[in-house]
Amino acid sequence: MTGRAVSAIDPVRVLVTGMGNPLGQNIYKALKMSALPIRIWVMDAVPFSAGLTWEPDSVVAPLVRAPGYLEEFTDFLGRNAIDIVFFGTEAEPDALRPHLDAVTARTSTAFALNGADVLRVADDKYLTALALAEAGLDHPASAPGEDADAALALAERAGYPLIAKPRRGSAARGLFRIADRNDLLPHLRPGVVIQECLLPDDQEYTVGLYRTREGRTVASTVILRNLNFGLTYKGVLSPHPAIESYAAEVAAALGAVGSVNVQLRLTARGPVAFEVNPRFSSTTPIRAHFGANEPELAIRELVLGEDPAPVAARPGAVLRHWSEQYLEAEEYDALAARDLTAWKGSA
Repeated sequence: MTGRAVSAIDPVRVLVTGMGNPLGQNIYKALKMSALPIRIWVMDAVPFSAGLTWEPDSVVAPLVRAPGYLEEFTDFLGRNAIDIVFFGTEAEPDALRPHLDAVTARTSTAFALNGADVLRVADDKYLTALALAEAGLDHPASAPGEDADAALALAERAGYPLIAKPRRGSAARGLFRIADRNDLLPHLRPGVVIQECLLPDDQEYTVGLYRTREGRTVASTVILRNLNFGLTYKGVLSPHPAIESYAAEVAAALGAVGSVNVQLRLTARGPVAFEVNPRFSSTTPIRAHFGANEPELAIRELVLGEDPAPVAARPGAVLRHWSEQYLEAEEYDALAARDLTAWKGSA
């Protein structure tokens, strides 16, 4: 692949969206750790967002459902010669995917995205389990909530407790631990998946991968994690070849490329994945800090045309905490006075 040359006077021109929420901000943090010459545009739909104060190239964009959004977004990319876009929301790429070829042809911008066919499976926990089974990989025994007979048969085979959760969703929202048949019955409905409970509870891992478009896994970071508010807030990074190999096979089974996050538990029978997110995640800057910078790998592959060399994260640990950004009255007034009209941005 042929890519463009970059330098301090002609840096990679990067757009990060969703800068008012953790995902966009975490992608941004990883980019700021990169040694590549990068100029970052930050974008959000809400003018009073912390992330919009972090760069002079701050852009307010309408919500994706606004009339003319796609045309305005495409014009913005071309006007500012954006090399690559990292999305910090899910609504934006969902709106863009049907038009991706046309936007790319008009702008030459690269997008760090997986296709709709990958997301159709990965974003559905029941279909994910079926895909892993078809690939011969260990997976949680599962049944769709609308199939009462299958769910009750699963309970007979796997025993209680079971897990009931939305087929689509993240951050453990709507998850229930099912103690017995009476607990199970209210969850036998469409949109729910019933799964075996993977034990032990204290062996939950998040594995961050970078898989090139040619199918090579060039980064794999294993974090034994503790969750709070659906995010990793404590974690220990260490090499684990069995988990790394399994996670790479999981990503390959789903056809996912770029940054892929595999969530699994290390059970008595080995690693078992219960969720796959084929996108950047809350642990992206953690992995970048320890040497596996997935946004940088995306730039090297998609913009610079490199075949990225494998990288390995250093062992270590992370403790997360809240951080505030304080504005004195005059600073707030100056912020409010900035020209952040929709689609404004320096060329």
